Amino acid sequence: MLNLEWVVSYIGKLPGDQGLQVVQEMMRHNRQNMQVAVQVCSQNYSKLGVENCIKVFEAVSSYDGLFYFLGGILENTTDKEIHYKYIEAAVKVNQLKEVERVVRDKKECYDAVKVKDFLKQIKLADPIPLLVLCDQHGFIDELIRYLYKNNFNRFIEIYILKYNPTSSAMVLATLIDLECDENYIKQILYNLRGNCNMEQLIQEFEKRNRLRVLENWLEARVSEGNQLPDIHNALAKIKVDTNQDPQNFLINNQFYDSKEIGKYCEDRDPHLAYTAYKRAWG
Repeated sequence: MLNLEWVVSYIGKLPGDQGLQVVQEMMRHNRQNMQVAVQVCSQNYSKLGVENCIKVFEAVSSYDGLFYFLGGILENTTDKEIHYKYIEAAVKVNQLKEVERVVRDKKECYDAVKVKDFLKQIKLADPIPLLVLCDQHGFIDELIRYLYKNNFNRFIEIYILKYNPTSSAMVLATLIDLECDENYIKQILYNLRGNCNMEQLIQEFEKRNRLRVLENWLEARVSEGNQLPDIHNALAKIKVDTNQDPQNFLINNQFYDSKEIGKYCEDRDPHLAYTAYKRAWG
């Protein structure tokens, strides 16, 4: 019931340890005193010490107070522990948009591994902040494994389609490694269309002997008029391995690499290898 400005001024004049003790007792007695505590710490943190102020708020589990206090000084520091404590407090008071902003805009000011591990451990119902952090710092494989194992499939699609289509090859390769259902992978491919690094995508599937999963996706790219040799090479290999009239494909397709497909066919069907080599005059 005392005048707010007078209380803040009075506590600010006390020795540091006494001022902190008064602030802590005020919040312990009445949580409505949080506003006073925030103002005292915000105006005197250079004297009281930021770490000591953090301990006062944590001692009474006032994460909202900690959020407002650290939010007021965040732009004036690059201290990684302060940023971590702010992110932690923001999560605990459900300010997830603010967490997302900080991990996106201040990527040099926090310990990425420490924050990532915290966000994974807390298991947010909306993992967008974790998604943004992992994208910023290259933890893509770990992100997809976490999302898949925790049944966040919707967020895998959000990530690959909205946030970073260029990561498609790595994302889908990880899903294959996790033995994900092929129909789900095909659904992602259908929605992805050609908005990705197609050469890298094909390479990742081929390394895992899963080119056939790409067949419909490859056919769709061809129907769009795409002349990328990697697409036509992949289709040629599929048709050779599945005996889908490969002779006709090798004679009439203009865009596959004769040297690569010829070599691919040598041990499978020497006549097809001859057909591919002949197309390029040997």
